[in-house]
Amino acid sequence: MGKKDHRDGTSSNTEAFRAFLKTGEDLNETDENGNSLFANFIFSTKSSSRVADVLSAFIEAGVDLNSKNKAGKTILQLAKEQKLEDDVIQLLQEHGAKE
Repeated sequence: MGKKDHRDGTSSNTEAFRAFLKTGEDLNETDENGNSLFANFIFSTKSSSRVADVLSAFIEAGVDLNSKNKAGKTILQLAKEQKLEDDVIQLLQEHGAKE
């Protein structure tokens, strides 16, 4: 299976992410920049509450919170760069996310 571009019009839609989780697709597959679906979700949102809501579903589905994109950035680093609220950063760290 080739690399996917996860930045289509659904990237800002929480329900689309939840629907994707139910498909059984590989959550850790990356796009051409090495970003996973969850990394692109972080890029696409400014709402910490949306990230926290979807984060739990991704964690339950087995997303790798410590994978790095081609720029060498982890999900935790991306979340901090996006200036997501402390509760989201804490939730990531509680589930093992590292910089």
